[in-house]
Amino acid sequence: SAQVTVTVRDAQNQSVAIVYNVTITAVNDAPSFTGTGSTTVNQNSLYSFTPAGTDIEAYNPPALTISSITMPSWLTLSGGIVSGTPHQSHIASSPHTVALRVTDSQGLFADVSWQITVVNVNDPPVFTSSPTLSVSEGATYTYTATAVDSENTVMTYTGTTLPSGAVLNTSTGAITWVTNNSKVGVNPFVIT
Repeated sequence: SAQVTVTVRDAQNQSVAIVYNVTITAVNDAPSFTGTGSTTVNQNSLYSFTPAGTDIEAYNPPALTISSITMPSWLTLSGGIVSGTPHQSHIASSPHTVALRVTDSQGLFADVSWQITVVNVNDPPVFTSSPTLSVSEGATYTYTATAVDSENTVMTYTGTTLPSGAVLNTSTGAITWVTNNSKVGVNPFVIT
């Protein structure tokens, strides 16, 4: 409470005072967030943010609950932590909106939202074919290595280890090799 004194004076300098107390009744104030999470994350990397709220009533400890309003499928709110790992498929729908709510013990709340952009990181190509593992002496060995690249970039095939006489088409991945008696046995091939 606060004490208030009001004095009034007339032209002859006569005064009268009134003294009274004003009682201030507390009301619940809404809580608030103290920050937001990062706005970017690389694909295939962990995103993690621990949201925190504050309440002016300063309950000890504050009775605050944080919940999810909107979150992309690759994120979860668990144990008070927003976390998840976005993948290649989440880039096209980027940016992703995250909205959280902090609620106090009396039901008042505050919301916060931000957007997360998933940054494309180059993924290596993946071989989709299996090599032919044997050939008869004197026959021509053929195999076409095939691969896919999730970013649909142009690929170049490289033979880092090829037997003598083997030919690799660096654009198509096709290998041809004429075998003979001197090449009987195991012959290593390494294609990247």
